[in-house]
Amino acid sequence: MAELIKLGNFLEYLGEIFPEARSTLRILALFLKNPEETFTRYRVEKEALVSHARPILQRFVSLGILEIVDENPISYRLNKNSYVLRQMLDLLV
Repeated sequence: MAELIKLGNFLEYLGEIFPEARSTLRILALFLKNPEETFTRYRVEKEALVSHARPILQRFVSLGILEIVDENPISYRLNKNSYVLRQMLDLLV
């Protein structure tokens, strides 16, 4: 869990370096810092301070980074078994 938070902090830093990717990195950082939480799109937009999170969330689901845990309203949670997530964590080790 500490590794996920560390990765989330790192991604926020990358958002400062690459401002064009800031929304994507903020959303990913939110899920990494809260790996047990579920989030609706509205809550993601509010807490990550981004607008139009839907395409980013859909991309993360298609990549297996997030999983949908409820359909009404759609709620998302970090997929801790994600291959992509494991590869990102390996970068920190």
